[in-house]
Amino acid sequence: MPQSGLTLSDLARTYDLIVTGHHSTDEDDEYLAAHPDLLALQSGRPVLVIPDGYEAPASTHHALVAWDGKRAAARALGDAIHILGNLHQVSVITIGNAGLIDPNPGGGVMALLKRHGIKSEYLHRAASGQSIASTLEEVAEEIEASLIVMGAFEHSKFSQDIFGGVTSEILKTSRIPVFMAH
Repeated sequence: MPQSGLTLSDLARTYDLIVTGHHSTDEDDEYLAAHPDLLALQSGRPVLVIPDGYEAPASTHHALVAWDGKRAAARALGDAIHILGNLHQVSVITIGNAGLIDPNPGGGVMALLKRHGIKSEYLHRAASGQSIASTLEEVAEEIEASLIVMGAFEHSKFSQDIFGGVTSEILKTSRIPVFMAH
């Protein structure tokens, strides 16, 4: 039986994965709401966020991994590696100059996936006038991805709350599940 005073984040630390829906914006539900962004940030565990009304396909076959080469992206990839190994296809995407794939043989994210026996393809999109989150969602739709894997809050939560950011935008707008870790 849980001790009183424990938060959901405290309890989540003893589980492999947190599965939750989007944060409710309904003020009447605020006291019941799980905040997936805070769970990822405070629990130290990966979070799988399922959009409202999402109907899962018969099989999940394609994941899009958002890669910028930073710590949070590496953490999310490491936490998701066992899931990715069960999929038919994995696509790794970089956007703009962030996280461009290391051209050295034997190194980089593509080599990591190959070492785990995961067939993957590399995609790159140039920086454009749209947000990174919009680009991720656009590519996910193009390749018919059924999962997005990404790091969460490479910038501070305070900064994301004030100025917005990829994590916050994806959580608000994604139509497919998002696996994220901090």
